[in-house]
Amino acid sequence: MRLAKSLDASGGSVFRSLRYAAKGVLIRAAASTQPFGAVMEEPNETEQLLIEIRDLQREHLEEYRKIAQHSLELQQQAVARQEQIAKLYRRVVIAGALLVGAAILFLVYISWPR
Repeated sequence: MRLAKSLDASGGSVFRSLRYAAKGVLIRAAASTQPFGAVMEEPNETEQLLIEIRDLQREHLEEYRKIAQHSLELQQQAVARQEQIAKLYRRVVIAGALLVGAAILFLVYISWPR
């Protein structure tokens, strides 16, 4: 069985090229890292990105709190309306029961033999 080797434009192995490229990135990253406890003069890109993410999360949280508060107020209003409607419904049922009772009494009265 014959294995086909993948080559890049320079004739070297792609895997070898990627390995050396990754090693170069790690060396550059290590060289740019400041020693522990060093004070940074100017924020780097990563720090700026993290600050922007933090600020956006704070804005999102504030907006969420506003929406949650508004939702809670709407729910409280809905509960209050339901209580009002329940009281009204009870009154209507009681009034209907009294009318039906009065109608039955009236029918009994007019149908009672004299």
